[in-house]
Amino acid sequence: MKKLSENHQYKLATLTYLATACRLLGKNSEAIELYERVRDVQVKQVGADHPSCLTTIWCLANANEVAGNLPEAADLFKKAATGFEQREFQDADAVLAIRSLIKVYEKMNEFEQEEAWRRKWLVVQETVEASPPKSHTPPRSPYYLPPS
Repeated sequence: MKKLSENHQYKLATLTYLATACRLLGKNSEAIELYERVRDVQVKQVGADHPSCLTTIWCLANANEVAGNLPEAADLFKKAATGFEQREFQDADAVLAIRSLIKVYEKMNEFEQEEAWRRKWLVVQETVEASPPKSHTPPRSPYYLPPS
């Protein structure tokens, strides 16, 4: 039987699901390690600014938040949110990143940062309401990679 390479999308999918299961079971260190593996492969294959990689960064941030690593979680949530911002918030997972970043800033009593991101998000919501996008971009699975 042929083994799948580390960067095969089915293996990345399995690693992502395993990381999520670990997080839900409270095995936060293992979840973080698995999400980091997936992120590292995605960065090499599609780049850190690809929507799938941004979603994986969000998952990694979430695992860090659950583990109590709030400064690390804030840095990762900000990286994901900034990436989606550079893509003009066109990806459905942008809302997850923004809401999570705001929540972690609130937990850390970083109210100026929280307010700044709430204002950014308000502008996005007003823009979308005024001129809805022509097509909806569905949320991507964090392990999605375009066919090679």
